[in-house]
Amino acid sequence: IAPVHFVSYAEAGTYNLYVTRQSEFCTSNPVSLTIQINAIPDEPTIQYENVCNGNDVIFTATGEDILWYKNGMVTETEDPSTLIEKTILPGTITVEATQTINGCTSPRASATAEIYAIPNKPTPNNVTICDYNEIEPVSVSVQANAEATWYSDESLTAILATSTSYKPSNKETKTFYVTQTINGCESEPV
Repeated sequence: IAPVHFVSYAEAGTYNLYVTRQSEFCTSNPVSLTIQINAIPDEPTIQYENVCNGNDVIFTATGEDILWYKNGMVTETEDPSTLIEKTILPGTITVEATQTINGCTSPRASATAEIYAIPNKPTPNNVTICDYNEIEPVSVSVQANAEATWYSDESLTAILATSTSYKPSNKETKTFYVTQTINGCESEPV
């Protein structure tokens, strides 16, 4: 009698086995044994958005019984479907996740979020206009690939223009607030 037999199956499914016991002269009646082979689930789907430095990256996984990994180690979360990572410096954050269905764990899915630097304030090019001169545009210098936004209020709610220069409509002493935006990250105003 061989106490253990290994049976290998290529596909998930339900299999019926029949087992008999055999001695020197006799064979027992067969006993039926049903084996359920569960499929290895697909990787979970991970959603996220790239963020500006200082904002949290929220990773969300779609699947069952999600387990998160960071730097190869399991990471505990309050909500198994969501992992929140705080950002301190620009760069990237890579996480992995698995899902477990019917006791079988999927391969790891991987996601890498970018953390963008918040740009510096734009550099103003101050202009002085004499009463008898034409109104000159006021301009700022911005970083490469940046968009300047001009505001009329300190709370940055009333947009006047989105370019590196702005031409006031009349001659008066007025304060404008200008920011620059790169990758959706807006600087402090100047």
